[in-house]
Amino acid sequence: MTHVIIKGEPACLAVNFHLLKDGAVLKTVKTVEGRQQRRFKLIDVQEYDPIRNTYEDIGQFWADSVTGSLYKPDTGQCLTSYQIRMIV
Repeated sequence: MTHVIIKGEPACLAVNFHLLKDGAVLKTVKTVEGRQQRRFKLIDVQEYDPIRNTYEDIGQFWADSVTGSLYKPDTGQCLTSYQIRMIV
């Protein structure tokens, strides 16, 4: 299943969190408060452009199964906050 984010809005999932629970794996994230273990699932993501009414495949990302935040799999960069990063 491909998940969708909206162009111009924060890069996190807004729906279908229940689909992230199955097959989720533990990953470590580094925050300003220290390191934490969280459950993630690697998902395919499309970006929807509401002005052009088009979808574009933007690749695979790790999705936090609680918050829906997306992380780049190669760098661990969180797409919703500069203060958090996945340890890769």
